[in-house]
Amino acid sequence: MNNVELAEHRLLVSMFIDSHRPDRRSMSRQDFQTDYSTTVDTRLFNSIVTDLRRQGLVKTSPNAGSFFVRLHSDAYKSALSRILLALNADAFEVDWDTKRIFTDADELDQDRLIPCPTLWVLITSEKRATAASDPIATSSQVAGRDINHFYAPVAGPGVSNNQPVESNESWWTRWGTIFGGLGALLAAVAILATWYFWRYPHP
Repeated sequence: MNNVELAEHRLLVSMFIDSHRPDRRSMSRQDFQTDYSTTVDTRLFNSIVTDLRRQGLVKTSPNAGSFFVRLHSDAYKSALSRILLALNADAFEVDWDTKRIFTDADELDQDRLIPCPTLWVLITSEKRATAASDPIATSSQVAGRDINHFYAPVAGPGVSNNQPVESNESWWTRWGTIFGGLGALLAAVAILATWYFWRYPHP
């Protein structure tokens, strides 16, 4: 955005904000400078205002070699669409009673692109569509940070829990069972022999 485009954008945003004023007014070039910190020389101001009037966005009246200007009452939608496009935003809302502006525009150029009136509060947030932008991950916010949870099978592709037992392992299992059985049998025989010699002692 070059300096001419920036000047036009700031004038349009200023008039859009001012259109929420309960008592509608037309603004002079000095009003833009005083109330919205937007300084444009007379020739450029007159040219921009004339161009916006031809587009049907503003109403004007003469003012000592310049103009009084305000946003046309029918141009609210057109002005807002142009502002959102310039800000790359989905929301730009003005609350005159609480002196707050809400937007989801990127914070990088907000001071340059949004001429906020004195003592007003500019509230920003992430774009509303961001939470649903990734259908693969389930996202939740904790303490201002995004934590993405990805759900997938524990085993990787092609991995099965029913793996065949190797032959060596099978051989050791078989002999372990045999030795265990023999050990139990010998223990039983020893117990019987002890009981027999205790029950029937021999001289």
